[in-house]
Amino acid sequence: MAHEKKATVNHFLNTRLKPKIIEKDGQTKEVYPIYVKVRFGKSQTQYKSLFWLFQFNTVDQLENLMRYRDTEIENDNVYWSELDYKKRFKEGGDLNYLLQSEKDFVKSITKLTVELFSIDFDLSNLVKSLSRFLIPVQEIMHYHYQEELINALNANRQNDLTEILRWDIKYWDLFGFLENIFPKEGDVGQILSGLKESHNLCVYLNQLLEDRLLWSFQWNQSLFSQNDLEEKLKHGIELGYYTKKALHKFHAAILAGQSSRILDKMYG
Repeated sequence: MAHEKKATVNHFLNTRLKPKIIEKDGQTKEVYPIYVKVRFGKSQTQYKSLFWLFQFNTVDQLENLMRYRDTEIENDNVYWSELDYKKRFKEGGDLNYLLQSEKDFVKSITKLTVELFSIDFDLSNLVKSLSRFLIPVQEIMHYHYQEELINALNANRQNDLTEILRWDIKYWDLFGFLENIFPKEGDVGQILSGLKESHNLCVYLNQLLEDRLLWSFQWNQSLFSQNDLEEKLKHGIELGYYTKKALHKFHAAILAGQSSRILDKMYG
């Protein structure tokens, strides 16, 4: 039996880069970003760590996560002085937890890719795809179904409404708000009725996850390992919350291609 190759993942403070100068607690400090070195078989690569993403773990933090993606470079926790990094790493705590979460994530991605496609894992592709695997399923739902709602409203000459609504609110909260203010028999009410299954699926999945964020790589991994989450979603069909067709559409939205499209939409 051939020896199973495994990914080796280690973090380090990249002091080879030009330091960033910051003022903190009345002191001037030279700080550097944390990097990740990945080895798989005979190949290796490195990239700027995404550990900060793992501090977000509940749906209530989703809006903060979406904002933080654009401002992470300015966040104090992304850049470290050599002394502070060694001290915090030695102490353990939150930083070690976040770094370990990223290690587990990279190892899961390499394992899943090899098992799914039975190929030698290409580390160059790993770096390109990491951010696309680190999109919460709830974020994908927000953008995908929000776009569906906008298109439905515009197609039915409700352009004025789409221009005044706050689209930064989570999709499922906005949908519930619209349901409460528009009568079911009206034009907008009829549009919402046609999208009700998508809304029900979002609400049901959030209940199943007990308000925790589920990353897209975890979603694909769950399906591959036949996790009971899929069975619970099928149970939603039996309960009459949505149809099999709606669930199939949802699966399509979570696939990597949809994640890529949403990422392109978010960041150009």
